[in-house]
Amino acid sequence: MESSFKKSYQKTMNPDGSFELSFKSKRLNPRTAAGVGMLIVFAMLPASCAVTLPVAMLFGSGRDFMSVPVWLALTLITFGIGCYMIANSSSKLVVVPNKGLVIKGKNLPFSDIQNIGTIHTPALGNSKGSAYVYAETFGTQVNLSKYITLSLADSLVAEIKESSGVVWK
Repeated sequence: MESSFKKSYQKTMNPDGSFELSFKSKRLNPRTAAGVGMLIVFAMLPASCAVTLPVAMLFGSGRDFMSVPVWLALTLITFGIGCYMIANSSSKLVVVPNKGLVIKGKNLPFSDIQNIGTIHTPALGNSKGSAYVYAETFGTQVNLSKYITLSLADSLVAEIKESSGVVWK
């Protein structure tokens, strides 16, 4: 039977034998996002409304106040879309089998990597939290991904380890 579930990442083969892992990620972890969200909603949004509302009323007709609710709705929709686009991003990781990784144009050979794993960041409340994939090399922790779900992080680590040709601890 064929599975009806999809992987949460895409694996694209390149002509040179390497492959690219593409996945959706978050720019902020849940704890930081909550703080930034509070700052945006309670400080920046009211400030922008206070500045632009008089301008909208000035250009709206004197007796017809329908321009203000329309302006407010458009402002909130645009604000929401902007916040979504800022918070979410897509990430790519290139794996060259039996050789190494290419991260943002920088090469990281498998021979220089001591360990590849995930770090889980717990979240507030009932949220599942997030994780990211890292590689330890020369006493430095190199982040291979931004914030993603723990299951996606585990899948990416398994994919990288499988194609590395190295026996990991």
